[in-house]
Amino acid sequence: MRASGVQVLFESELTAGRWSGEVNGDFTPERALTSLLSGTGLVARRTDVDAFVIMPPAQGAPAPSVSTARPDDRFLTALQAGILRALCRDEQTRPGRYKVAIELWIGSSGEVQRSALVGSTGSDEQDAAMVAALRRISIGLPPPAGSAQPFILSIGPRPPRETGDCAG
Repeated sequence: MRASGVQVLFESELTAGRWSGEVNGDFTPERALTSLLSGTGLVARRTDVDAFVIMPPAQGAPAPSVSTARPDDRFLTALQAGILRALCRDEQTRPGRYKVAIELWIGSSGEVQRSALVGSTGSDEQDAAMVAALRRISIGLPPPAGSAQPFILSIGPRPPRETGDCAG
C-alpha cells in the first residue's frame, strides 16, 4: 500500500496464519498484488481506481487472483449517489468520521438485495445503523451485464464540509 498508493482492505481474521512471499521489482499494483497473494488461497477484487479488497474466492468457482473488470461510469455514479443519499439521512451514518468498506448485491432493477460491512466503523451501534441504511438503497439502474457481485466500495474519513458530500 505504501509503495503503490493503492488502498488494500481486508479483515485481519482472514489473513491470520497465512503467509506470502516478498514482492520485489517494478510492477503495476495489480501485478504486485497477484504475486503477493499467490499460494495464499485469497484473491483481490478491484473496488475503485485505487482500491482492492482481499477476500476468499467464491465457493465452487475458480477465481482469478485479481479482477480488474469495471462497470460503466453511469452505473457507478448512480451507485455512489444512492449510497450517499442513504448514509446522509442520519447523523450516525453520515460519512466523514469513519473508514469502512461495504458490500452490496444489486438486483436487476437497481435495488439493493443484500448489504454487509467489510470490517467495522469501530462502533457496533454505528455498524448496525449503516447496515439498516444500506438496505433501503435503490439506485434505479441495473448492474451492467456480467458484473461481478458483490460490489465493494470503501468509505473514507473525508469531512463532508470539505468534499460536498451530504450537501443537499
